Amino acid sequence: MKRQLLVEEQQARQDERMLIGHEIHDSVGHKLTALLFQFEAFRLTAAEKDKETVGKLKELAEQSLEETRQAVRSFKQREVGGLQGVIQLIRKLEIESFMKINFSVRHGAFAAPLTGEQSFAIYRAVQEALTNIMKHSSTREAQVNFESPGGSIFRFEVINAATHDRYFQEGYGLKAMRERLEKVGGTLEIDYETHRFLVRGTIRLADWGGSDD
Repeated sequence: MKRQLLVEEQQARQDERMLIGHEIHDSVGHKLTALLFQFEAFRLTAAEKDKETVGKLKELAEQSLEETRQAVRSFKQREVGGLQGVIQLIRKLEIESFMKINFSVRHGAFAAPLTGEQSFAIYRAVQEALTNIMKHSSTREAQVNFESPGGSIFRFEVINAATHDRYFQEGYGLKAMRERLEKVGGTLEIDYETHRFLVRGTIRLADWGGSDD
């Protein structure tokens, strides 16, 4: 039992490292790349006396981007490799946020061949959905369902009791969740009924092609 607990703890730490690596890649890395493009555009139109300064700033941004990429590579030496790591991280979130999360895992979800990037997208989507519950719902309980019917798709649902708001609109968090899932071949649905709020994400497993730089 002690060995099993040690293995699970090590796996959870490794999963967190991978997720941090993806987060750095998606946020800091992309912003530094955009900054480099802006520096180059400014250098082309800058006065001659300013070009040397702009060049040094661009060089500094390039060095920062390379260091960021090296950090991401070190964090991503191992991928999460499926649903188990995602659930471990959600369990940790459950404890830290004093929530009660009821899990349902069906139709081969544990065996679904999720990539590390897909696992990360699922975790972040569930995390965002649970964060929304903490912010906007009077309950601190949620139902999280995972399934992989037919082995060709992976589906997750986050459901909580809610009072219907006819003026409901998707905020930044839900839009960011949708964009993240779309990057890994997925879709997001929001089902807001009278007494419940449901977030459903679906990811194609067959013939999915992603890129990783």
